[in-house]
Order: sequence, then structure tokens, then C-alpha cells
Amino acid sequence: MLVSHSHRFVFVHVYKNAGTSIRRSLLGIPGFGEQCSRDTRLLGLPSHASADRIREELGAEVYDSYESFAVLRNPWDWQVSLYRFMLEYEKHRQHEFAKSLSGFPEYLDWRLAEEVRTQKGFLTDSSGKMLVSTLLKFESLSSDFEVFCRARGLDVKLPHLNSSKRGDWVTYYDSSMFERVREVFEEDVELLGLKDASFDDFK
Repeated sequence: MLVSHSHRFVFVHVYKNAGTSIRRSLLGIPGFGEQCSRDTRLLGLPSHASADRIREELGAEVYDSYESFAVLRNPWDWQVSLYRFMLEYEKHRQHEFAKSLSGFPEYLDWRLAEEVRTQKGFLTDSSGKMLVSTLLKFESLSSDFEVFCRARGLDVKLPHLNSSKRGDWVTYYDSSMFERVREVFEEDVELLGLKDASFDDFK
């Protein structure tokens, strides 16, 4: 997460959605970056704090008067990225667990049965009300982020950081696995306008 009181915005960092790249870009702006870092540290929240938690710490009046933004990624791609990060990053708390799995299909079985967290859950309150005003799409992030920043007088380039070593996410799925993710992550699918998408659409 990041907060800027001077530019009146809040970035809600959904993990594995280019948040590290966004933070690095904004914090690298001379003057602005230092101020933004101070504003954020004062809240004392973790980098992946939900919008609800940030709103609670900032105060509803302040949070609601600021523009908030986050990045969303299609849930099929998101799951591949999460799996590869667990597998490749040795300091990840679930690294050894990921190594013990036979591959992505077993990971997906575990994820869908045992540890589901939607992207939408980062962005809403307990009643399901959306708390983030601007949603950028991972698939078009470079242009979306550039437009967002230029509108606020910020000239930044977005680096590509913390990328997993993998091929196209589609190669990790068959049609049955695809449909299972659609069902479990229905809220994210609808939020991204992918309700009618089929597996063949992505091949």
C-alpha cells in the first residue's frame, strides 16, 4: 500500500499484481517519493493491507475524500503467479509446501479447497461495498498506470519486478481446471468482466 496526502490518493496493493513495481516507481520520484514513504509509514500497516483496514486507520472521512486505486489480474493468471512465487521464492512462508507438491494441478486442488482469498476481498468492506475508486487491469497496466499518473502530474515509468519464471498461464490449465477457478473466484471474474469468457478465448 501507499498513501499520498499531497496528491490525495491511496494505492491498495493486492499481492502478485505488480504492486512492487508500482511502489518502486512512485517512491523513486524525488521529493514526492520521500513524502509518500513518510505518509505510508505513519499508518504502520503491512504492504498488503486491505482497503477496509487502510480506511479504518486513515479515518473514513479522509479515505473517502482521496482517490484509491488497485490492480486486478484475471484469476487464472493470478493463481499461476502465486504458485510460481511460492515455489521460486525461498523465503516465502509456504515455499517448502509448494516444493512438496507434484505440480500446479495439486496446488490448485489445495488452493481451491483450503485457502481461498479473492482479489475483491482486498477492495471491499465486510458488507461487500467497493472501497476502491479506480481499478487498473494487469493486462493493460503500463498504459493504465501512465494515464493515472499523468492526470496527477506524476511522470513515472513502470519497471517489471518480481516476475515469475513461467510460460503463458493458459498452458497450466485444462478446461476442467479453468471452470473450477471460474466458480471459486466468481467475484473476481465478474469484477473483471470475464463472466462469459471461455477457456478457448485465452488459447
